[in-house]
Order: sequence, then C-alpha cells, then structure tokens
Amino acid sequence: MTPKDGLSRRDFGRAAGAIITTGLFTGCRPCFSPFTPESEPLHRRGPRTFTVRAKVSPSHFRELRRLLNDPTHNPFKTDARGIHYARFFTTGHDTLYFMVIYDEYWNAVHFLGKNAEGVDEIFGHCSGFPRGGAADAEALDRYLRDNFLCVELFYRAYDTRQSDIRDALVLRDNFLSFLRDSDGGTDADLRALYADFVDDPHLLNHDKSKTNDVPAALTAANRTFQLTPIRSPDRVGPFTLLARIKDKELKKVQRLLRLGTFATIDLGVRPLKNLPTLHFARVSVVDRNYMLFASVYDGDFIQYVEDFGTRIAKEIDKIFGSLVGYPMAGSRDIIAFKAFLRARQVKTNAFGGSYLDRSLLQIKSSLALSKALAEFTQSVGPSDRRLGAKLRHFLHDNQLLLT
Repeated sequence: MTPKDGLSRRDFGRAAGAIITTGLFTGCRPCFSPFTPESEPLHRRGPRTFTVRAKVSPSHFRELRRLLNDPTHNPFKTDARGIHYARFFTTGHDTLYFMVIYDEYWNAVHFLGKNAEGVDEIFGHCSGFPRGGAADAEALDRYLRDNFLCVELFYRAYDTRQSDIRDALVLRDNFLSFLRDSDGGTDADLRALYADFVDDPHLLNHDKSKTNDVPAALTAANRTFQLTPIRSPDRVGPFTLLARIKDKELKKVQRLLRLGTFATIDLGVRPLKNLPTLHFARVSVVDRNYMLFASVYDGDFIQYVEDFGTRIAKEIDKIFGSLVGYPMAGSRDIIAFKAFLRARQVKTNAFGGSYLDRSLLQIKSSLALSKALAEFTQSVGPSDRRLGAKLRHFLHDNQLLLT
C-alpha cells in the first residue's frame, strides 16, 4: 500500500490501520472460502482455491506413490477450462493432498469429473472415495467437502479469470505476429493486415456472439492441462513445504495468516507484491501444529529463495519465523534459509497448469496490453489516414508491455 495523492503518510497510515482494525474486530474468516459469495463485487472476484486431504488405504500407498511418480502418467487429459493450476502430493505413509486453483468451484468439480478415468486411478486408493468415481458429480462434491482442509492464507497476484488470461496471452502473440508481418510492407499491406487483426476474437471489444465456433487455437489451449514432473523445463513450478510451528506461536501465526487473506481478498492489498515471481501462495495448519505452505512461482529455486530474502524478508520472517529450526538471522541469511526450506520441502508428485510457459510478468503485461489494444482498435480503424503514425505512437507508449 502507498499513500494516495493528497494524503499524508501519517493520515494514510491511520486510514489503513483503521481498515485493518475493522477487519480484526469484525472477525477475519477462519478459512478462505472455496465458494465465491454471490454478494462479492465483480471487481473483487478472482481465482479461488481448495485443498483436499484424503486418507490413503494402508495397503494402497505404495501403488499410489508409484503411480504419481510415473512421469508418463497424466490423469488430466481433457478440459481444463476455468482451472489455473493443480497439484498432487503425498505426506507420511497415508495421506494424499490435492490442491487446485480455479475460477468457480464447479469448474474444479467438472474438471475432475471429465477426467474421471485418470482421477479415479489416484483417488481410488483413498478411503471413502465414491464408488461411482469422479463422474458422479453429486457424490464427488460431497467427498470433496468432507475432506476440505482449511486454507488460512490465500494470496493471488492477479484477480483475472483463466479465460481472460488465455485471451490476453494469445492476443499478445497475435499482435507481435502482426507487427512482424507488417514490418517493411507498404501502406496497403499494413491496412490489410491491421484489418485482419482488428477481427481477432481475443480482443476485449470483439463481439464473440458473432462467432459460432471457438477459434481452433483457443480450443486447443483450453484443453491443454499437462501434469508434468517437477524437473520440467517449464518456466513456472511448484513449491511445497511442511514444517512444525512452535507451540507458543500457533495462535499468533493463525491470526497473521487470516489477516493476510483479509488484506489480499477483501481489501485488494498485495502484501507479497514485491515478489514479482509469485503467482499464488496458500497456507494451512495441519495436524494441529504443522504449517503446510504451497506456492506457484517463476524461475529456479535458488532465485526464488533469494527473492524471498531480498524483497519480502520482513513479511516472510513474520510467518516462517514461527517455525521450528528457522534461521536466527531470518530469510536474509540466504544459505541458512535455503537449507531450512530444502530440509522441509515436500516433493510435489505431479503439477499442472494452464500457462506453465508464461511468467507472472508476461501474464500481467499481456493483460495490460489487452486493455490498451481494446481502446486503440476501438478508436483507430483500418481506414484511418494516420494509421501508421498512430500505431508507431501506440508502440512507443506501450513498449514495456511488448518486451
């Protein structure tokens, strides 16, 4: 949060403090709801999450681990609409976790149902899984709700639906192709290529009601959700940590976690915004005094750790400082901090997402470019006499969104 124009730092601090205090007195929700409240304003709606914790039948655990560790096994082969990221992993010798980030709760239920063949292979090793499998939506819904794990902190770097992100990413690629194709051409070539681009169905101002079929490229993208091994060359990856909380710190850390969700979701504040590689993060308390932390981030692990220690050390130390074995000097001691995380890292057996090859910066710049192009194409048509000049001006003003 930063002071607004015309508001002193002292006044801004008092106002922010009053808002946060209001959240504390009214009572921050003990768990982040997996369901979007109907009363929630449209501008605050965004990706949601749930975590399922399932008990594995003792005699089935070894077979389940073998299945999850098989890099050729992909339980999710079709239909990932409304799904951002998902992961499977196991802990101990009897517990399976499934985490998913989605736009609407029923996106997640239908996602599992339409991939029932692969999903049943995994959840079928767990106690209480419906006999009809994931294809039985009503029974699956009950099973998921019965096994929800409280998510006490949920952080999201953006509030945008998966379909809008996909449109923005495809639109950016198409715009770059238009620029390459038109470079060095005649004025007539520019106008013809621009006329085709203005009809791009991914533009925000495009009337999609006139399009009977979803474009082939978009259909293919929406149906791609490949679970990949942890050593995948993709740009985006998962991190999962399980660590014991100091007994005297439990209540304090739970209050901090819930306040963090309140700030992010209810106030629209980004407490971790200084970490430009973090897409999503969530924290739960399991087995009474263990912290389960899971994130989706860009780049390699070493850079990820260094970003923690150099960009958001204060925030991280407040939360992770409650954990047994946390470095005395905190996250600024990069070597000790990395060793702490590695020692408590949980292997993510399978991880998948809708845009594993796109960084957070690319996603945000594509969304911003999409809005800018919507405004530009509304006011500048192919027949505009100064099309070339206006396009050059647009590129100058938005060059950072194209790099």
